[in-house]
Amino acid sequence: MVTHIMDGVLNEVTGTIHRSEPGTAEPRATCGVTYHLDVGRLSEMSVERATADHDARKCGRCFEDGHGY
Repeated sequence: MVTHIMDGVLNEVTGTIHRSEPGTAEPRATCGVTYHLDVGRLSEMSVERATADHDARKCGRCFEDGHGY
């Protein structure tokens, strides 16, 4: 059994995965881009799952190998 760490926040509208900000009650990104978004459009999941299963792009602010923002 593989356990994935919920280290990412997927913006389901843009298809972008962000690094999860620790210690928040709602899914929020460390780069701050998600603060104005409805949490109903954000999903917490592992970065690996988001990129593999949802074809998500990594945020350029949150990840060195990311793009955009």
